[in-house]
Amino acid sequence: MKTSDKIISLIKTLSYAENFHVCIIEGDPGWGKTTAVGSALVHLQIDYVHLGSYATPLGLFNFLFQNSRATVLVDDTSGLFNNPQTMAILKAATWEHPNRGRLVRWTSTTEKSEADEFEFKGKIIIVCNQFPRTADAEAVRNRALDYTVEPTLREARHLLTEAIKDKQKFKNQKIAEKVLENLLYNLNEDTLKKTSYRTLQKMYEIAIHNPDCWDQMLDKVSSPSNSDPFKILKRLSKENLKIKDQLQIFEAETGLKRRTFFKYRKNLELRSRQKSR
Repeated sequence: MKTSDKIISLIKTLSYAENFHVCIIEGDPGWGKTTAVGSALVHLQIDYVHLGSYATPLGLFNFLFQNSRATVLVDDTSGLFNNPQTMAILKAATWEHPNRGRLVRWTSTTEKSEADEFEFKGKIIIVCNQFPRTADAEAVRNRALDYTVEPTLREARHLLTEAIKDKQKFKNQKIAEKVLENLLYNLNEDTLKKTSYRTLQKMYEIAIHNPDCWDQMLDKVSSPSNSDPFKILKRLSKENLKIKDQLQIFEAETGLKRRTFFKYRKNLELRSRQKSR
């Protein structure tokens, strides 16, 4: 089943479900999550309101109050979900109390809301790169239908190949095919994390505007990183950093994922033990 079909099925389920009132669509940037969700809502003929760009917990509270019976699409681009107030609002809006329904209260005394409290009767769709892993966030996730947009290598190849067929975005099909060939040649498990539709679009623009040297320029954009994960991990282990900080730096420098970090870390520990014997 294609990603778009999975998202349609999930949102359809949300719209009919009596016990679930939120779904979370997360995944690496650049794979068209927001576009896919918007298309799914149109396909299902579900009217919705969109809170995106920049929002604060107070802004979220007021927006839900103003649209308390609507399907609300919350597109996070500003770190909204890292705020404890946001999680308190989402927990209240998505979990029904037997006696008072989904009653959402504004408890802060430093900022004035449009209402002190209200009952939310709508649905919430959250689109983000990564939903937090705090205790409060996990409480929201446990109440949600969730899906991670995380293409495999095979799926990514297919998605990118299909993408260049859009003649509105890729008017010069001959160059688009050359760009795709270059991108797919360098696409592997290590480079997948840093590859998306946006990578393809960026490379296409470079090729269009630099006809004499675009192939050399694309090699710089798409070629695999020479960073050795073991060397990076070994360096980080000597810097007296917390594990979460090591993970953040490792992901930024290698483009590899959390599970790969811990796999390499385990192998590094085994190597160290063997050397000490």
